[in-house]
Formats: sequence, structure tokens, C-alpha cells
Amino acid sequence: MFTSSDMKLVKESIHLLGEIVKTTAISGFNWLYKSAVDFSETEFFQNKASFVIFAYSRYQTNIYLYTKYLYQEYYAVRVIIDSSLFLSETIKNLTLRKRIEPPDNWVQVCSITKLTRGYHIGDGSPVYRESYSLGVDDADFELHFQTAYKHNRELKEDNSAYEYCDTVIVAKSDAKYRVSRCDDVTEKAVFPLKIANSQFLSVEYFATLESIPLVLQIPKNMYMVNNELFSPGFVRRALVYQDEPFDFDLGYRLKIMDSDFKQFEIDRTQYILLGESSYSVENI
Repeated sequence: MFTSSDMKLVKESIHLLGEIVKTTAISGFNWLYKSAVDFSETEFFQNKASFVIFAYSRYQTNIYLYTKYLYQEYYAVRVIIDSSLFLSETIKNLTLRKRIEPPDNWVQVCSITKLTRGYHIGDGSPVYRESYSLGVDDADFELHFQTAYKHNRELKEDNSAYEYCDTVIVAKSDAKYRVSRCDDVTEKAVFPLKIANSQFLSVEYFATLESIPLVLQIPKNMYMVNNELFSPGFVRRALVYQDEPFDFDLGYRLKIMDSDFKQFEIDRTQYILLGESSYSVENI
């Protein structure tokens, strides 16, 4: 019959055996890793690796030149390839859930509102609307931006039927974005569009009833000095322009990791203002 001292001895033996196995495994891995590194530095390995790389590159080049020759010389091949590409792109565009931005240059108004009174309240869910001004000339770009900003700020102030309203102007010029909330009487500067040093490694969106996040893909050229990101209108827009199904409600939260690996959370009452070398969390 086992006594308490016997059980203690068995536990110590198992622990010792586990430590031996762990030490052996680590030593074996280190030996394999060192052997692999040493082998990769030998002349034999480097010669063989260079041969494989050049052979593969030559193989790709030959295939490309031959298919290019077929495409240029044979009408039937050209029709088949062009038709296949057109069909593939059409199917891709029809099956995408996300919306696609138009080409440069444009000014977009995005607003999210929630009615508190009136006949058409519906289920009380936030309503998202967006509109574009397309083909904006560079000379008129700032004028279009400021006009959209001014009109939508006045509309927000005058409409008392909304419990909650967040309107964001998103404009794109020369592949760079200007993002501003319509919340200030003073006009916000459009130019210069200067890249901010503060960027975020990840932005995760959590709906109220969802524990699995959606990762928001923010274009690199949206990280510009003085841009105002991650207000509710901005978040709703970001969800629309990605390919995953989503639920949106005003109880969401965002979990953000910055370039210094610092993690923090914001909700619908906050947004982020980008500076040249830092950022700040602002209250709405």
C-alpha cells in the first residue's frame, strides 16, 4: 500500500524524468539547429542552392516568354486568355462583400446616425450613409473637401432628431487620404498630406455580442498627420470596405496595438488624432 512518502517519491521521480526529457529535447534541437546552420554555410550547399535558384528563375522566364509568344502570335489563344481574365474578374467583383473605392481623386462623406424620435425610427439600429464626389481636380480638391465639411457640420447641428451622429469626411488625393470628423466650426486643414510616424500594428473590432474580433485593414496612406481615425463613422466605413461579414452596434470596442507594442482599447466615445511623431486618444 502506497504511503504519502511513496507518493512524494513517485512525484519527484516523474518530475525528474520530465526535466531529463525536456533537457534532452532542448539539447537535441540545439544540435540539429547548429548542424543545419553549419551545413548551410558549406560550399557544397551554397553551390547547390544557387543552382536550384537560377534554374527555377530560368524556368519561369522561359515559360513567360513562350506564353507571351503564343498570346501575341495566335488570335485564338489571345481570345481565350482575355475572356478568362474578364470572367475571373467579373466573378470576383460580383462575389465580393466589400465595397471598392473609386480611383483617385475623390471626396467622400460617411455618416452614422441613430434616430430617437419620429415615425420611421425602425428597430433603432444605427443607419450608415455615404456619398462620393468623383473626379475632383487637384486645383479644386480642397474646395470640395471644405464644402462637404461645412455643409455636413451644419446639418449635424440643425438636426435634433438624432440621438447620435458621427460624420466623417474621407478624401483621397494622389493615393493619400485626409480624414476629418465634422465636429468643429473651424475649417480643418487639408494640405499638406504628410505621413505620420505613428502607425498601428493591429486594430481589432469587437461587436457587443461577439467574442471573435474582425481585423480592420487600414491603408498605410491613411496614417497622415492630423487625420482623425476610429470614430464610429470611420469604424463603420472600415467594416464596409472589408470582405468579412460583420455586426455593427454602438457598443463596440476596438483593441489596438501601436508600433511600440503597447495595447489599449477605445469605444464609440473616443477616436485617435494622429500627430507627426505621436498620437492621442480624444473624446467625442
